[in-house]
Amino acid sequence: PPRSTLFPYTPLFRSSRIRGNDARFAPENLLDNHPETYWALNDDEDTASVVFTLDRARALHYIVIKEHIALGQRVTAFRVEALTGAHWETLAEATTMGYKRILRLPHVVSDRIRITITGSMATPLISETELY
Repeated sequence: PPRSTLFPYTPLFRSSRIRGNDARFAPENLLDNHPETYWALNDDEDTASVVFTLDRARALHYIVIKEHIALGQRVTAFRVEALTGAHWETLAEATTMGYKRILRLPHVVSDRIRITITGSMATPLISETELY
């Protein structure tokens, strides 16, 4: 089961891309607690986004994001956003994820979170995400 306190159920996902439209690389892997699985893009893609839809609006405090580090650190830039009203609000921007990136978020209440990979040295492989 997911460790995240905000994912006690299976959230809805929407991904801009999935490697070969293959379920083995789907964004659901971000919450399966298996470090060997991951969300992946096609080999020629280095930017993408994934949206998590929660069961209801919740206060967000931290996000944890992990790369599938067994195949190398790849992400060079990303941002985390929350849907507030009709607009996406940037909560955090960072340069690398690596094995584990923990970001403190400004106070926000939302039912949708978007992670956007804006730069990568190779195809991003994201293994886990947790929200608190």
